Amino acid sequence: RKSAEKVVEKIITATPEATVENIIKQALKNL
Repeated sequence: RKSAEKVVEKIITATPEATVENIIKQALKNL
């Protein structure tokens, strides 16, 4: 769970304009 949160934080930092849907898709890819 912690690693997933870190991945999401990285995505939000990298693409702050990303939609929630896109963030979730990217997070699932990175898990």
